[in-house]
Amino acid sequence: MVQVERIADRGTLNVRQVKIPSLMDFAPIIKDTPRLMDERVFRPEPMVLKEDLLTLTLEERLTYDAAENLFFVNFEGYAVQTGQEVEDIKDAVEKIVASLNQKVYTIVNYDNFTILPDIVDEYTDMVKYLVDNHFSGVTRYTISTFLRMKLGDALKKKGMWRLIFMKAVQRHAGRWRKNE
Repeated sequence: MVQVERIADRGTLNVRQVKIPSLMDFAPIIKDTPRLMDERVFRPEPMVLKEDLLTLTLEERLTYDAAENLFFVNFEGYAVQTGQEVEDIKDAVEKIVASLNQKVYTIVNYDNFTILPDIVDEYTDMVKYLVDNHFSGVTRYTISTFLRMKLGDALKKKGMWRLIFMKAVQRHAGRWRKNE
């Protein structure tokens, strides 16, 4: 185990190998081999934990409810910056819905979603492909007026329903199954 000391006069860290349990007044219970601590703990700069604690993987953002035949896409806080990321989305969605042998109704949360302008056409082409092949209908929502306008216009150019709601509750649950 490692003991870390802060050298007060220089503000630097001094790391030295010490068997910490030998310095304790009791014998600790250690069931498994201890994991190494994140080295950021010992650095003076901020740990930048926000990404680690709040970021969901693409797979964690996609959920299928078989009982309701609903597919949920949580793009809240998600950023699409490359064509590869567009392809990754398509692949991840198809991994879930392609084998269902039926189209699914899809609800997409676009709150705080960002996409580079150069990728919008590629993204909406991918969305159109998914709608045509796997979705029976789609409800989209976001709090961003700018995104509703930009993404709505891009969807309209592809011949898709452009309405993007401000809140999920704006779309009455009984109408979610309406094919758009």
